[in-house]
Amino acid sequence: MSSPECRSRKIKCDERKPRCGQCMRRDRVCHLQDSVFKRHAFSFEAESTPTRSSQLIDGCRIADITATAGNSYRDDLQSNNNSATSPSTTGPDGLHETTIEALKDTQEELFLLRHYSECIAPWMDLLYRYEVFSREVLMLARKHPILRYAACAVAAKQLGQMRAPVATVLRGTTQERIAERLVRGRLGFVWYGIKYYEKAIQTLVKSITPKEPQATTANHPSPAVSLSKGDLMVRADGEDPIVRLLGTCILIQYEHLSANRDAWSGHLTGFSKLLDLIDGGKLLEQHPIYEQVYPWTKDIMEVKAGFWNFVVNDLEESFVSHRRTRINTENLALWRNMGLLIEDYGRTTLTSGPYSLSTTAEHVRDKVLCYSLIRLMCKLVCHLAPASEWEALSVASGEPRPTTRTFTSLEGEFDAWYEMLSPSFYPDGKFSTPADAGGAEGSGLFSQEIWFSNDLCSTTMMYYHMARLLLLIHRPSHLLSASPAGSGGSFDLLRAFRETEQKLRLHASEVISIVRERKGLVEILTGIQDSLGIATGYRVKALLQEWGMSYQEFGMEARLTAEEQLG
Repeated sequence: MSSPECRSRKIKCDERKPRCGQCMRRDRVCHLQDSVFKRHAFSFEAESTPTRSSQLIDGCRIADITATAGNSYRDDLQSNNNSATSPSTTGPDGLHETTIEALKDTQEELFLLRHYSECIAPWMDLLYRYEVFSREVLMLARKHPILRYAACAVAAKQLGQMRAPVATVLRGTTQERIAERLVRGRLGFVWYGIKYYEKAIQTLVKSITPKEPQATTANHPSPAVSLSKGDLMVRADGEDPIVRLLGTCILIQYEHLSANRDAWSGHLTGFSKLLDLIDGGKLLEQHPIYEQVYPWTKDIMEVKAGFWNFVVNDLEESFVSHRRTRINTENLALWRNMGLLIEDYGRTTLTSGPYSLSTTAEHVRDKVLCYSLIRLMCKLVCHLAPASEWEALSVASGEPRPTTRTFTSLEGEFDAWYEMLSPSFYPDGKFSTPADAGGAEGSGLFSQEIWFSNDLCSTTMMYYHMARLLLLIHRPSHLLSASPAGSGGSFDLLRAFRETEQKLRLHASEVISIVRERKGLVEILTGIQDSLGIATGYRVKALLQEWGMSYQEFGMEARLTAEEQLG
């Protein structure tokens, strides 16, 4: 038996209801939520008197790690770790907190590490093109438990969110037996994911806690290390700062899987602060040791891999949260240090210049073009941030708010970027969608499948088309050109909207409008969650609400219970 909250999450807790610290103090029922659009239900008293502990997140909220916020950061980690959506200390098998440590080097833990390395880490390595997360992390994990805990946590969480994880494991009978044993056991993947996550957070808290009072300086909670002087691997309070960076990247991925915006945002903020510890903040200053597209040492390679993984997550979370990105897009020194070739006026070019693509090898250009687009996407997300974000920035730095001129300039940068593309960024082929059971071929959005042999280029083009859609949707109304040049006629708003819609179709294939295609979209989203363990249920619910429809109208009643299990 278990509480309703635990049953909905497939967690057995012997009727012990997991509750956050806030609800325990107020002696009230705790209704746990784990969705990007569903926050924890607070009482009026809690809302009117906000406290740090009132921010419930699934694990931890990494806040400031620099000088004045060192103690606050540790308090947040510890407080939120205690109030996380986790099962009771003692599981249904009578297992205690030491269970995770007892799993070290077992077949179950090896299975989780392999799943992380083969199914999750390759996508984390996608932008930098080195096996940092899929290979280097596993070697470092032998000496640094935080990486082992984080890797197992994200693997278990993904498998726990799949509808049929055993069917997804196609690596032989040995792997299938282990997966079946974990699925049919009394604990399950979700339990292991939460417990490994807790251990990772506890280890992270310990690593940033100075052992001696004098270890804390005016600017850092732990001693800064110098990458340029070669002492990056010096232990800072018992843990390598690069290991903390890599571990935090994996924890970011853990939160990305369930789209928990608070915790996802917290880890991203924590990473940006941890980055300041490297070289005393000199990553923000131009330095030749960093600028090479290919690193000279593993240390620099790991920093860059972590950076690009962070930037993509920062881009996506900032877009979802309607805020500016954490990374300063105008700090050219930082972007150059991380491998982006960019001229002093802020653009990547093929013309002659000290940072021109023409000076690089052919096989390097695809990666640099991808980096360039990611930076442009960050600029676009910042441009679309609400007025309140810009007002605060204007007061702090004097930076002006976006104007029509900045919009057209940004649009021109995307045009210029597209003109530089190599053949690698074009699809290798297109497959027609096969006919369905009724004999009708797919139409509109689902009429074809595009195939790229290069994952980096296909992902880059996905971001490009996303950018084009955003530029069209947010285009200033007075830039909607509808009248022929020199006609002197009145502005035809309807024609302008139709032209905009036609352009949107070029990038999205078709505006979703008919029930059949809506069902196809819902099936794709639910299939992503079932097969990949990436939460999409909240997106489906939002679409159904927007359309005024329900699962029953698509003949998908069985999804109701499945989606409720993920909040």
